[in-house]
Amino acid sequence: MAIPVGSAAPEFTLTGTDGGQIRFARGANEHTFLVFWKSSCPYCQEYVPQLGAVFQRHSEAPVRVLGVAVGADTAESAARFQQSANFPFPTGVDEQREVRQAYQLFRVPTIVLVDPTGEVLRTYIGGRGEMVTAIDDALTSIEKGIAVAGYDLEGSG
Repeated sequence: MAIPVGSAAPEFTLTGTDGGQIRFARGANEHTFLVFWKSSCPYCQEYVPQLGAVFQRHSEAPVRVLGVAVGADTAESAARFQQSANFPFPTGVDEQREVRQAYQLFRVPTIVLVDPTGEVLRTYIGGRGEMVTAIDDALTSIEKGIAVAGYDLEGSG
């Protein structure tokens, strides 16, 4: 399981795949999707491009999307994967594994949805076909200003 729903989402700053800094801070007054992946994961190779497309389709949604590369990825390997997966969102590399530990991750891909106050609202864990649909539904709910469906997903990965 990942960080429990209702927890304060841990803040972090990471080196980005573009060489800059990627920062997540609570209370940004917008929903934030944290997309955790590693380039060697077959489920990530399948789902990260699909997730990128879903987030791009909802480009008007009042959300922020941040990628976090975990595992053995370096800035260079993560940037290559990010480009090949067409995932154009700011992405940091968790080389020290501190963010992975703070979010209690044991499986990727994992998406953590953080509400505008900085509280973990939903978690979507592992490779499941429903993951992309669930994220699409969450984005639609956020766009409409209604509650995000009250379920969390966990699958293989």
